[in-house]
Amino acid sequence: MDTGLNTDPAFLIDSESDHGLDSDSSTDSEHGQGTIEYWKQQFSRQLDGIKTVGDFAASKQYSAFANPGLEAPFGRGDKTLVDENVRKTWELSNDRFKLANPAWPGFFETVCQGASASLGIPGVRFEPYKLLLYEEGSFFKRHKDSEKMPGMIGTLVVCLPSQHEGGDVHLALGDKQRTFSTSSASAFDITSLAWFSDVTHEVTRLTSGYRLVLTYNIVKSRPSVPSPRALIKQQEDVGGFLSSLSKQFKEVDHLVHPLEHKYTESSLSLRNMKGRDHTVCNCLERQSSKHGCYILLANLTKTREPGDMYYDEEDEGETSLTLDCVVSCDGDLVASDVDIEMADTFGHIRYAHRDADSEDEGEFTGNESMPSKYRYHDSVVVIIPKTRFHTLLGTYRSDSETRNMLKVVEDDLLKHPEDQRTRKFALEFMAKQLTIATSLGGATLASTAQWAVKLGHQHLLHSAIRQSVHIRAWDHVVLAIAAIINDGFRQNSELPEWDVWLNEFVKASRNLTELGSILLSLDLQLSEGLRPSFKAWQSLQEERQLEQKPTLVLSDLNLVAKMVETHSGNIEWVKSKLAPSLTGRGEKNLIIAVANQLLKKSQEGINQAERDMAREMAEVILESTVSKLPLKLAEIATCGGWDFAQAPTTPKFLIKQEALRYPTNFLLLVDSCFRHPHQVCDMAQELLESTFAPLVESQRHWPDRIGSVDEFLSTIMLVYNRNTQSLSPAVKTFWAAVFRTYVIGAVPAYPKQLPGLQHRARGCSDASCRDCHDLDEFLLSTTERTFELKANEKRRRHVADRLPGGLYSNIVFKIETNTRSKSPYTLIVTKMPSKEFQHDLASYRRQLAVIRDKVEPYRQDYINKLLGDDMYGELIMLNQIRDVPASTTSGVKRKALDELPNLSSSRMRFG
Repeated sequence: MDTGLNTDPAFLIDSESDHGLDSDSSTDSEHGQGTIEYWKQQFSRQLDGIKTVGDFAASKQYSAFANPGLEAPFGRGDKTLVDENVRKTWELSNDRFKLANPAWPGFFETVCQGASASLGIPGVRFEPYKLLLYEEGSFFKRHKDSEKMPGMIGTLVVCLPSQHEGGDVHLALGDKQRTFSTSSASAFDITSLAWFSDVTHEVTRLTSGYRLVLTYNIVKSRPSVPSPRALIKQQEDVGGFLSSLSKQFKEVDHLVHPLEHKYTESSLSLRNMKGRDHTVCNCLERQSSKHGCYILLANLTKTREPGDMYYDEEDEGETSLTLDCVVSCDGDLVASDVDIEMADTFGHIRYAHRDADSEDEGEFTGNESMPSKYRYHDSVVVIIPKTRFHTLLGTYRSDSETRNMLKVVEDDLLKHPEDQRTRKFALEFMAKQLTIATSLGGATLASTAQWAVKLGHQHLLHSAIRQSVHIRAWDHVVLAIAAIINDGFRQNSELPEWDVWLNEFVKASRNLTELGSILLSLDLQLSEGLRPSFKAWQSLQEERQLEQKPTLVLSDLNLVAKMVETHSGNIEWVKSKLAPSLTGRGEKNLIIAVANQLLKKSQEGINQAERDMAREMAEVILESTVSKLPLKLAEIATCGGWDFAQAPTTPKFLIKQEALRYPTNFLLLVDSCFRHPHQVCDMAQELLESTFAPLVESQRHWPDRIGSVDEFLSTIMLVYNRNTQSLSPAVKTFWAAVFRTYVIGAVPAYPKQLPGLQHRARGCSDASCRDCHDLDEFLLSTTERTFELKANEKRRRHVADRLPGGLYSNIVFKIETNTRSKSPYTLIVTKMPSKEFQHDLASYRRQLAVIRDKVEPYRQDYINKLLGDDMYGELIMLNQIRDVPASTTSGVKRKALDELPNLSSSRMRFG
């Protein structure tokens, strides 16, 4: 877009309103020069001084015209609108009538030119819409025309000769009003009417005759063509105001000025501006960029909740101003729901004596209703200094909004590529966008990276790369950087300095696998001539990361696997590089996963040499790291390796999520080691001994609870049975201790049957409570049968609550209240022989049933074989516990372990 003179044909200047910054007007303002309020008043007058030849509505009569040659099938079969309370007319759509006279188009072109000139909207087209027939009694209530097609900005009505009375057209825009009558010349003349689509209008009732009209949609088809009639001084004065805003009032975030017309969100753009709005906004847009500002458009809503007029007649209540949608001059949404203050506005927005545009009716709540909310909608132009553009960024901005904000900055850069201030503002915004915006997509970050390269700002490039890795959206950035490298070195014999371009990806990656994915994406985009150099650099980076990364975790497994494959056959690399790295900085899960994969390859390798090398690598790693691998007690409750959903019949190994839990991996390793020659198998036994012996020694410090241990205990037995191994003393002792402590738990004592009528004392939290003391003496008596307490309800209830079931229970005692005597009433407790023992015995058996159900899955022959008869009888069959209830299910033995799925991990394999 041209940044020079404003030469819009719909642009005239009021020579008496030449108010610049230096204007001397003692009556203009209460504020002194140099203040923002003074600036706003002066600039508002400057903008008000811009005049256009166009009006918001226009009318013209034609005494000489071509007959349209109308062919229209009006008849009783045609229908009116359904809601005759709003509109009562006969109508035909444009495909159901024809204008047959060949002279009509030439005359109609004259009508269109007149309407276009009167409204001040060059560059429009007129699309036929409908033929309407008003008869006596017809009318059209107050309304605004809907936007019937993209770019529609107004309506043209051509009233054909047909004598009638009434049917006047009333139009209003804000506080401006017009009335056009078509009846005076209706017998012989044609009358044209035109108005913008946001103009409110109505057609009054037709009192006699017929009113026949053609209607057309006015559609913006192209930008207006500049004309040299615009005055240079007006442009310079507007630019001066904008320059002073950005330089002198740096604390101002944005200023809002009302537009004359209202626009829907879909039509809110510079190309759709109407009449005077078009001229003012184009003038601002053409001057804004070079004077340090951006111009945006918005829809403003004022919300008012009425105050309490009963107490204060002048109380207007609470009000708020919100920019519902803020768009660029191209109509792209850059922000939503931006709260502003009245101090952020300048120019006159009419609210007094104005009906609300929309309303939320207050809800009725109990004795009174909540107040209604009244809303007033206007369209505005937003002036924002470039240095404050970042203030529109925020927590709730979507990626598309953030992307469109960047597009505003990019368009400015494209218009002024060599302007140093524009470049400076753009770089500052992009840097703040990376730190403030919370919704940044890969495309936005890629654009930022591209501009950082174009503008030679390495720090910004690094920030964009870091952010892309942080939000895992590096694909677009990688694509952009690869394109830049390919283009820059296509004709260059030199090779890229890969560290300069890519080292930030290396530093920002959370793990080696993530880094591998990033570099693989880049590798796929590079040209063939650059790939060998890149591959060499990549290998060096991977080696460096293995040596320098503070912690190696399970998510690094893929890249470690790749490096092991690269160094396949090089046992010295494993001894000097890999094993020390895993020992010093590797997490236990990663170490076990690497060893498991090598042990798997030692059985499934292509040839014997490959299998032997994999086993030797595994031995080196296990030998170096065995001291890091023992389990901790708290870890055994997180074992995720076995699914007991079908327990106790079908244990099944599961891979849980991406990262397997450590106890599962630990047991996977033991299982793999057991299936290898003596040296590896001995390492497994050593690992188990180093895990369980210290845990048994510290048993007195074990916590009361650690969560479910069933999966871990079952897995140990399954692994040993699968590999026909015998439990070592340390393993068996640990297994029994965990089972006894966390599976069986505390075993209840068998209840004691007391002599005669004696019952257990119930005690009381209050040692001085005489009522409970008397109750306990009664309970301990072998001969007393009845206890009576004459007391108020609080004391009676307190005593009854000491007994099973409370006041209304007859479980162990018969408890009743004698209400026939005078208050206070009497509580009567009667002992029921043998009931307490039966109650305690039932409770004992319920507790044992719970224990029985816990041990039931372990009643398997192979567990009996591993534990031995004595320990199996004590722990699993509960032989040493009196009166254990019989099992409610017939035992179904587990499948043999050699029938179970392979226990090896399904993660990345070596080779």
